[in-house]
Amino acid sequence: MLISLWVLLCLVLALHAYREYWHRRDLPQIYTGEFEGELMKAGTTYIARRPARNGRQYPELANSKKRPVSATLEAPVLPQARTAGNASDPLPHRFYCYFLPIFFGLSRHRSEERLLKLPMMRPTNALKTHLCMSIFCVARNYATCVANVKSIVSWQRATGFELYRNFPSLIVVIGARDSSLNKRSMLASAKQGQNLNSGLSILQTEDTNHFISLEQPDTIRAIH
Repeated sequence: MLISLWVLLCLVLALHAYREYWHRRDLPQIYTGEFEGELMKAGTTYIARRPARNGRQYPELANSKKRPVSATLEAPVLPQARTAGNASDPLPHRFYCYFLPIFFGLSRHRSEERLLKLPMMRPTNALKTHLCMSIFCVARNYATCVANVKSIVSWQRATGFELYRNFPSLIVVIGARDSSLNKRSMLASAKQGQNLNSGLSILQTEDTNHFISLEQPDTIRAIH
């Protein structure tokens, strides 16, 4: 009986999630990681002026004149790199995108105790834990989450190392481990960038994960 109720609950949540997803799947391109990547690709001056209603901050152009800029990239999505595990492989990627709304729906009311068991929470501190408590419910709809995952993978595949030439100075900050992105491929991509751009430097941090500015804010402040 309990198993039947659990299966029924999962089906209800799945139907709700995919109703949201399919009704809103054609989102503006500005709300995707691919949009951010294209700004980086152009080497354009930009700032994050406002928080998007979906819970993340997306950059707007500071002015209409494009010019080379220096940049610091924290745990970044890089050309020809990969997401964590096998999530960039074609079949697993489809699998993850299909079940992502269901996972988020089931995790909306995750307790702090259960949250701290997730790989992304090691290491953590009070501020990171407080902010990550809402990570599964800040998006207005799950289509945003799926669109972002798809755009990250497609942008990584489609973007070449020549992007690194666009910056006179570039610092790539990488965590000791990364539960969202593949660290080895990030390092390989950044090293390819160093071959093309002598102004690129790699900073490998210790006791960090994907949220370096939360886990070690002093490390990021010291760069500037």
